[in-house]
Amino acid sequence: MAEVIVYRGFLKSRSEVQSERIRKRIDAMLKTIEATPGVGSALVADSIRLAFGNNIRKALVLPYEIIYEYDPPSDTVYIYALLYCHSVL
Repeated sequence: MAEVIVYRGFLKSRSEVQSERIRKRIDAMLKTIEATPGVGSALVADSIRLAFGNNIRKALVLPYEIIYEYDPPSDTVYIYALLYCHSVL
């Protein structure tokens, strides 16, 4: 399994999610990303790519997107942000 580094911005956004059901789905997706880092889509908005870099991926946990990057040489996943989907449209 990949090493996972979670950024403060993600943690802050996750703590603001009011639905316990959605928080559990987010946590389940984090475990999936840890086990299978390529699970997310590389098709991200240009604004997200500009903010986080060219190797960025997203994993949907509606109505949110987990924004992350996987570095294969170090087998490390960087969890950057949790964005409300409408904020990236």
